[in-house]
Amino acid sequence: MDFGEAIRICLRNDVKVYPVPATGGFKIEVSINEKRTTFEKIIKKKEVDEAMRKTYVHFAKQINS
Repeated sequence: MDFGEAIRICLRNDVKVYPVPATGGFKIEVSINEKRTTFEKIIKKKEVDEAMRKTYVHFAKQINS
């Protein structure tokens, strides 16, 4: 699935993905209808874009199934 399409699907369904600062790097947080879930894995700044892309695509596929 295309990243742009995944973002559109997620935002239309009130799913937002963003990085939050953590000790030693960042964690990915997902907000679904304003309910937040933070993943435990700490990632480096250079890994944030890829982690967000994978997370958006994952949730978009779940929405479309």
